Amino acid sequence: MSKEVQPRTPFVRKRLGERLRDLRDQVPMTSAAIAERLGIKQGTVSKIETGRQAIRPAYVEVMCQAYGVSEKETRELVQWAKETGIANPLEEYSDVANADTLDYAQVEGSCEELWAHGTGQPFGPFQSPDFIRAIRKAAQPDSTPEDLDRYVELRQVRFENLKGKPVHVVIDEAMLHRTVGGSATMKGLCRHLQGIIEMPLKKIQIVPLNAGAYAAQVAGFRIALRIPPEPKVDLIHIEHEMVALYLNSDDHLKRYKAMFDQMVNPAHGLALSPEDSWNLLDRLAKNL
Repeated sequence: MSKEVQPRTPFVRKRLGERLRDLRDQVPMTSAAIAERLGIKQGTVSKIETGRQAIRPAYVEVMCQAYGVSEKETRELVQWAKETGIANPLEEYSDVANADTLDYAQVEGSCEELWAHGTGQPFGPFQSPDFIRAIRKAAQPDSTPEDLDRYVELRQVRFENLKGKPVHVVIDEAMLHRTVGGSATMKGLCRHLQGIIEMPLKKIQIVPLNAGAYAAQVAGFRIALRIPPEPKVDLIHIEHEMVALYLNSDDHLKRYKAMFDQMVNPAHGLALSPEDSWNLLDRLAKNL
């Protein structure tokens, strides 16, 4: 009998726990000592610091007082506790998306800036509704029209959560030549992406076919920048059909940021500029 799969610890809640543990270590104070001050079990402190249990804002205030935290950071951590103490609002879409996807979507909504590179399809929240339905139907043939509408709605919610944030997306031109859902769907996708390029803070660059092979060609990833609370962190997210992986070591961050820079930095001449990418999408749309 296979073991029951345990749900992933929500990353945004884990961030708060890590910061509280770091502050405790800096004092230093034992987990037993802070547990006694809070009137809870030592094991509960461990669960809080590893993100396995939400924390009451009142507990955060007591912890910050005990650790000598500034008033400014205390207010920030208390607010973060309020936000992470409630259920992920995207969990209402658990009927069409797995826990890993919804957890990442919450991270996506929490970061200050996002970079993304896809291999098989454009960045999800940037896709057009008809393209989303076609991709989903191919992956889940038994999806009902209602399921497809829900999936489109989830992608649109993710897009709304990115408003006001810089989002830089790289698309491999090769994926735009695969006819997904028919010519009309692909034409609609091209026009949709053109519209996003024209939006403030949103940037799309296309790696053209004549660029040849490049380091990130088989690596679909997202880089979420400056995830709170302080000190803010950067995170690499890699998602496949069967696994979602978070990487945040200095080595991984350096490697993936370098791959992204190789694609978008004009000095490397790999990806087209946003303006030239818009023009390429225009030519592709006119030929469909």
